[in-house]
Amino acid sequence: MKKVILLTMSIFILSGCVTLVAVNETSFRNIAVKDKAYKQSNFLTIDACHFAYAFGTEQTAKFSKANCALTDKQLIVYSATKSGMLLKKLVYLDYNNIKGVCFPKLSRGGQVQLKTNKGVIALTVGGKNIQDLGLNEKYYKIIKQHRVKDFKSPYMIFSPPEPVVIVMPVM
Repeated sequence: MKKVILLTMSIFILSGCVTLVAVNETSFRNIAVKDKAYKQSNFLTIDACHFAYAFGTEQTAKFSKANCALTDKQLIVYSATKSGMLLKKLVYLDYNNIKGVCFPKLSRGGQVQLKTNKGVIALTVGGKNIQDLGLNEKYYKIIKQHRVKDFKSPYMIFSPPEPVVIVMPVM
């Protein structure tokens, strides 16, 4: 029964993440280069993603639509609007500051998790299809190539369910 509930919950949550922000690579590069936190390096990939930060051992976190990039030195994440306009820097994380990386999979979905000193960053990377395991695996492999150790996450990080308000007449 526990597996059925978990599977149903994950399908519901992952299906809510299907709409992604279009990536404007030129604008992403220009904004990153102007930012002082950016370390001059080669961009390896820039993609639409969903980003969340789970503090401590939290299993839920609020995901944001974003654009993510991996360079040969760091991970960069900017929040984005539906039109692809980049809003604010969410993360500039050097590979040597990542304590571990893992790639938990559930059904057709996957998630790249990065362990930091404060908690876990969860990325679900996608192009036209958020369920693209290949693109998530590409991020995992690139980060591993930069000598980041594996860690075993006991769970995937999900968005907390939205509260449901039921209005009932008072008799």
